[in-house]
Amino acid sequence: MRTTLNIDDDLLQQVRERAHKTRTPVRKVVNAALRKGLTGSQPRRTKKAYRCPTFDMGKPVINMDKALAIAASMEDGEVLRELEMKK
Repeated sequence: MRTTLNIDDDLLQQVRERAHKTRTPVRKVVNAALRKGLTGSQPRRTKKAYRCPTFDMGKPVINMDKALAIAASMEDGEVLRELEMKK
């Protein structure tokens, strides 16, 4: 297929030199360069798996078996404290 491309002068010079050295037509050199660029000759980047840092927090100060009950009790105490302050 025919098309028109605007190629920088320095690139066109390189293409012509390569075509002359390899004794191939300019269009074949351009096609080969485009194929190489479009097929991903660049190394693929592999994403490193994210690892969440962990820290030792020591032994719990309270029994964590009833953590929700403790949290509810603390929240109730805070609500009562706030109500007392508004009076």
